Amino acid sequence: MAFAPSKRRRFIPLEPGRASLTPMMDMMTIILLFVLKTYSVTGALLTPAISDLPVSDSRAVPRRTLSLVLTAEGLFEEAQVTSDQGPGLGRRIVSANEFANEASVSLPSLETWLADRKELERSLGKMVTSRELTVQAARGVPYSWVLKLINAATLSNYDVFEFVVLKTAPAGGGQ
Repeated sequence: MAFAPSKRRRFIPLEPGRASLTPMMDMMTIILLFVLKTYSVTGALLTPAISDLPVSDSRAVPRRTLSLVLTAEGLFEEAQVTSDQGPGLGRRIVSANEFANEASVSLPSLETWLADRKELERSLGKMVTSRELTVQAARGVPYSWVLKLINAATLSNYDVFEFVVLKTAPAGGGQ
C-alpha cells in the first residue's frame, strides 16, 4: 500500500537574495584551521648553534635533518635544544688538527661517526632513504675544511647538503 506524500513539507525555496550562512561558516572554519596549522609549523625549525654564520637572502624553508657544526675548533654534532639551554655545540666529532692535515683529503673519524649513526638508526628500525646533512659552518672556516667534510659525507652515502645561513633583510627595507 503506497502512501501519498505529505503536502505539509513541500520544498519552500529561499527568498531571492537570501543565502544560507551555514556552508559559509563551515568553509571559514576550515580556512581558519588551515591557516593556524600552517602558521604553527613554519616557525624556526633550526636555531643557529654558532653566532658567526654567513648571511644570505635565501627564501628556502629549513628542514630538520642530521645537523653538524663546523667551527675553527673542529666539527661538532649539534646539541639537542632543551627548554633551559639554548642551541650549542654537542660532542666533538673531528678535531681541528685532523682538518688542518693537508696530506689527507679524508676524515676517518667523521666516516666512522656517520657509519655508527647509520647503524644506530638501523638498530632503532628507522628506514632512511634520503641521506641529507645540514652544515652550520662559521665564516672563518677554510673552504678546504668544507670540501673535506663533503668528501667524507659523500663516501658515507650522504648525497644532499644544506648550509645554514643567517637571513638578511630584503633590499627594499622590509623585514
